[in-house]
Amino acid sequence: MLTKGQLILASVNLSAIVSIIIVFVSWRIFKKSNKSFLDVAKGSDGWPSLALVQFLCWTLVVIFCFTTVSLIRYLGGVLDIPGNIPENLLILMGLSVTVTPISAYISIKKYGEPGKPGGWESMLLENEQPSLSRFQMFSWTILSIFLYLLLFFSTLKELDITKLQDLFLPDIDSTLVWLMGLSQGAYVGGKFMSPPRISITGIYPEKVSKGKTATITGANFGTDKGSIIIGKETISREDIKEWGENRIDFIVPDFKGKYDVAVLVGTKEVKMRLVDTNDVQKKIEIE
Repeated sequence: MLTKGQLILASVNLSAIVSIIIVFVSWRIFKKSNKSFLDVAKGSDGWPSLALVQFLCWTLVVIFCFTTVSLIRYLGGVLDIPGNIPENLLILMGLSVTVTPISAYISIKKYGEPGKPGGWESMLLENEQPSLSRFQMFSWTILSIFLYLLLFFSTLKELDITKLQDLFLPDIDSTLVWLMGLSQGAYVGGKFMSPPRISITGIYPEKVSKGKTATITGANFGTDKGSIIIGKETISREDIKEWGENRIDFIVPDFKGKYDVAVLVGTKEVKMRLVDTNDVQKKIEIE
């Protein structure tokens, strides 16, 4: 007969091994498709998703804790599976599932189609700027997971080995659920409040003579005329013939060669490299 300490230690170790095996098998499956296990925390556009990272973390925590409780009960002679998953824990995981598609929909509507995926640091950025709402959501996720694991192991420490049939996953405090819900709301609301992303999608024609008209296409240029920089020179405002939300027409200056182009809208500057760019397969050559 195992002692209480031996029972808990054996169950925790076996649960950790099971969790590692699940991650390893998943990693091998993804590797065969030239993917990474961490790609499960990225959206369909390839960008890391804070909501999916949150959901992944909670999924791994629940797998570990549920397996540990099941093993303690089984090794202690209670053979039925602990089917009672706490309501607050389900709500917490459900928040992440709900926020993910809402967040993706708002991003597409507000910023347009996403560009080349960024690194994991982009989880804490909104429209390429540090986001307090994202930082808040990230911080509460780490804190709530830490506190839940602390609660879980405290429950095991106080376990009555003669009443294993009463051992289930502990419920997370409702205060943390409310705080997580508020951070999720702030995260979604932050997308509504952030300014639209200004982007360049192309410059036409690809080869143009000086004095001719060229067109910059993109999104969220606004209706107030800004500035255009070719190379290091700002072209005359008189040479900007039309300035619209998604299109700018301008007279090509007396240059020759290939240049970087920047569009300045208010205090925002958008640059597009015209040579060997991966984001926009268009080049302009001034003859």
